[in-house]
Amino acid sequence: MSETSAPAQTFLGFESGADRWLVDLADAGEVLPVSALSEVPLTRPWFLGIANIRGTLYGVTDLAAFHGAEPTPIRPETRLLLAGARFGSNSALLVSRTQGLKPLATLETIEGAVVKAQPWRGAQYRDAEGRTWTRLQMAELLGAAQFLDVAL
Repeated sequence: MSETSAPAQTFLGFESGADRWLVDLADAGEVLPVSALSEVPLTRPWFLGIANIRGTLYGVTDLAAFHGAEPTPIRPETRLLLAGARFGSNSALLVSRTQGLKPLATLETIEGAVVKAQPWRGAQYRDAEGRTWTRLQMAELLGAAQFLDVAL
């Protein structure tokens, strides 16, 4: 469990393919239903195109496909997580569904589970149901060369 001296921290939980993620609320922008996307030719399959959200254009990345999983099907529960405004980037992540707020105090840290090849994968946690959650380091994702290289 988390240290009692640490300030209470709450994350937004979401699913992307078979993975469960936690993102700091300060790093997560709005969560919206999927809007119309304009395709961009000659881009990687995980880059789905551009979404116009209230007059602002966002590049949309299918997070599951970016990680090599099957593309995320668009369903009623599929969402766009507007991710980059805090970091000066208009990025949106297509996610399978959101799972609500997850207080860190309710999660158990899994020691030594960080994937160094993907610096945006932070600490891993286990919830009371035994499910594994990975902390998404948004700044590292948005600045990663793999994420920025959308051109074929």
